[in-house]
Amino acid sequence: MSVSGVRLQAFLLAAIVVAAAIAGCGGGSTGDSGGTDPAADSRPNSSGGSKGNTAASDGDSTESVVRTVDGRKWLGDPNTTGVPLDVWHDDPLAVYQNSQQTIAAATPTPAGGTAAETPATNAPPAAGTAAETTADAGTAAGGEWEAVVSAPVIEAESKKIRNDLTAQMQTVGTYNGNVKTIQMEGSVLAALGGIAAAHPGDIPWKDKAPIVRDLGTKIEEGAQELGRKGYDATQPPYEQFIVVMNGSEPAGLEPPEPNAPFAEKASRSGLMQRMKLAHDWLTKNINTEERFKDAANKEQIVHEAQILGALAQVIATPEYDSATEAEYQNEALGMVQDSRDAVQAHSDGGFEKFQGALDRMTNRCNNCHQGFRFSE
Repeated sequence: MSVSGVRLQAFLLAAIVVAAAIAGCGGGSTGDSGGTDPAADSRPNSSGGSKGNTAASDGDSTESVVRTVDGRKWLGDPNTTGVPLDVWHDDPLAVYQNSQQTIAAATPTPAGGTAAETPATNAPPAAGTAAETTADAGTAAGGEWEAVVSAPVIEAESKKIRNDLTAQMQTVGTYNGNVKTIQMEGSVLAALGGIAAAHPGDIPWKDKAPIVRDLGTKIEEGAQELGRKGYDATQPPYEQFIVVMNGSEPAGLEPPEPNAPFAEKASRSGLMQRMKLAHDWLTKNINTEERFKDAANKEQIVHEAQILGALAQVIATPEYDSATEAEYQNEALGMVQDSRDAVQAHSDGGFEKFQGALDRMTNRCNNCHQGFRFSE
């Protein structure tokens, strides 16, 4: 990965901390979206908010919490939980700029599992617990994947990506305006393909899951530059993905490797961008008990929490750089459990437990940012 990719990784992790710290600055309206699919309309868009919930600003600025120590700028107190600003991406907004309005995707059906209640503290799991629960992609197979993310959520996310790409790949111009989002969604699609192959649920394209995985990789790899060259590289795998989503198998594809590691197919950078979008939507839009209990938000809360947990499970697989280290495993697998706790808290109607799960997610991202620098 290039230097800019490394800096993007650091920014994404740090940005979650900022999102949590300023979550009270903006919130969404819980009014009707006016469409036929309120859940789809409220999915997070490229601005980090949602199409159904318009964020309000109270005028706060991060300038008020920036400190300079020995010539280096910090966000917050450098002696406690401060984050150095020089590790952020030069142009963070470029990651999500100019996202197109998407066609409403199918409403996901909640499938909150029976997650064990975790302590309110952010202490790492005891030795022999989290680090042992997943040592490779296979350990999250079958029922364990089902406990993290439901089949309807996988299907809904793949349909959302299809609808996004349909809008983004119309012309070279629409491609140029969304190239960072296309990269991200290619990575997510690759991860979904790997998950679907092992998931026991009913997913329409499950028999072609390795093909979907590889096409997601090709979409991400094709969208590496602006202009006609990047567009032409991305167009074939995009069109083949549409063929799969329509129930057919594209002609001329090489047979996919059945059990390729996630790290070979799904860019961790892209997965973490989608995790940030999910975290941002939950913290910015579900920040009051009223919104938490609003029936209009029900499906989307489950959807975003489960996608966040599923992608955390993916990046915990050992082929990713640093993923075999105990601290990394504790934070990544702790994020998986926190997402399950959030879903369970929503099912039980416990806003405080839900908020506690989100707070733990934020702390884990901060801890990981402080301890690791990634190369992909």
